[in-house]
Amino acid sequence: MCTGTRIVRHPVAKDATDLELALDEALALGARRVLVIASGGGRLDHLAASLLLLGAERYAALELDALVGDAVVHVVRGERTFRGEPGDLVTLLPLGGAAEGVTTSGLEYPLAGETLDPGSTRGVSNVFLAGEAHVTVASGLVLAIRPPQEPEGAPK
Repeated sequence: MCTGTRIVRHPVAKDATDLELALDEALALGARRVLVIASGGGRLDHLAASLLLLGAERYAALELDALVGDAVVHVVRGERTFRGEPGDLVTLLPLGGAAEGVTTSGLEYPLAGETLDPGSTRGVSNVFLAGEAHVTVASGLVLAIRPPQEPEGAPK
């Protein structure tokens, strides 16, 4: 066993997922940043629930990121800056309602104080112009999803 590792046990039958319990524990310990690592495979219902959970208001004090398989997910409340490579993709999806006042820089298709409504594809497949992109959200939140990059010459 690693020194300093905490193990918190919960019953198999419980009213919360392992991720929810882990995020609650991180909050209780005073964490400011959390990186969730998930396989991305498995059950679609668990994946959807986990992505929705990242946007829960009770985790607003955390800077949350997730590695889901080969994709990276960032929760954007207020503002965040991401590093990438020119040509990298990023999709901005509103979570829990409309994201208002969304402004971006460093992306091929800039947004300037716009509203991203749930169910709209307005924020899908934007492209890094340089090594950094900045996203600001005046009200609400977005998931910034960075899918894995396709190999050169792969069919799209």
